Amino acid sequence: MEFKSILFPVDFSARSEAAAPYVKKLARLFDCSIHLLHVMEHPAYFVLEMPFIPETHWMEMRKRAGCALAEMAREDFEGVNVIPVIRQGDAATEITAFAEEHGTGMVAMPTHGCGRFRAALLGSVPAKVLNDLRCPVWTLAHSETGEVNPTIRSILCGVKLDPESRSLVRETAELGARTGAKVRLVHAIAGGEPGAQGGMDLGFQRFLKDSATASMARLQQETGTSFDVCMETGPPSRVIAEAARHHQGDLVVIGRVRLHEFAGQLRTDVYSIIRDSPCPVLSL
Repeated sequence: MEFKSILFPVDFSARSEAAAPYVKKLARLFDCSIHLLHVMEHPAYFVLEMPFIPETHWMEMRKRAGCALAEMAREDFEGVNVIPVIRQGDAATEITAFAEEHGTGMVAMPTHGCGRFRAALLGSVPAKVLNDLRCPVWTLAHSETGEVNPTIRSILCGVKLDPESRSLVRETAELGARTGAKVRLVHAIAGGEPGAQGGMDLGFQRFLKDSATASMARLQQETGTSFDVCMETGPPSRVIAEAARHHQGDLVVIGRVRLHEFAGQLRTDVYSIIRDSPCPVLSL
């Protein structure tokens, strides 16, 4: 897992400021540069009818944004190669375009902790970026708390036990070796909550758990790993979030399915995992 550059879109909000120490940590970890991107969004992206805006107004906005980016680079990223970038247009479109044009290794961005259905309906910037980009995306859903601890000592890797899980585990293992962090594998067993009324009978639940245990053992054998394993029955977002809290996770690593159909977006668990995770999530 190597990155030549990290793209960090900022809007100068408290969320961006809170995420900065994490991004700096990632840049030093991978010895790469940071593109500090600010997108000046046109009012036309929010309203149907737009009043005329003089060019001098945009020039003044660009000047203020340039000063703010320079200040942020100086105060938050000392010792890191930072390249300020200003673009004009729709934020999600410009972020995706810039990442693809420059071969960005990773995009790092904070997001609101909103539900996946709301994110799909409103087309939030992080949701669009997660859906459209091919490169890894690092997200932090709860940066509004202001608690900053960029140290990575505990990594949880959420696996589905499908063929793609092998590469995910290998990349997480590499990240664990690079950071010196302890890695744990987390798997959410499909089905109803244990003991829930109307849920599966205990015999079938035991069968699913035994099957998952056997698949996990094969996965570790194939990847040459021997990580601790957390397995519980329930939705992935809850199982992963609880494991992250219990083991004081500093980073959750997951794979993501890039879906372009609206219904497909609702089926994916990525948004809910990011929303519920108490720590940053790296989606590969």
